Amino acid sequence: MADPALRVLTREDILNSEYGMTEVTLADGRTLKLVASIGGMIDAESAYGKPLPKMAADASAGFIGAVRAMLWGSLRAHHPDISIGDTADLLQTDGEAVGKALADAIEAGFGSETAKPAPAKKRAA
Repeated sequence: MADPALRVLTREDILNSEYGMTEVTLADGRTLKLVASIGGMIDAESAYGKPLPKMAADASAGFIGAVRAMLWGSLRAHHPDISIGDTADLLQTDGEAVGKALADAIEAGFGSETAKPAPAKKRAA
């Protein structure tokens, strides 16, 4: 009998929450799939203009542009028709729900350390 730990991962395995995918149901009844993937975060970095650790730190500090970019990047795999501008509307109408789903996707895809802000640099006296 084959060792189950050595089985080939299927597309469904890769896209489940263990690998960075979460779903969120919006107030209007639509369900969106968010995937925290390398490709999606590269798109988010390009849109925001900063690397992922700085973007995550900015999002944690309350910079809504960073949250919008990360949300947009996480939607790209399943919802390429949603523009970065559309994500602002999603944050306006369903901010709490999509914010939680985004945090869950990032934690599942990259680990909880990714979403934590970088430690503050000490200033010289």
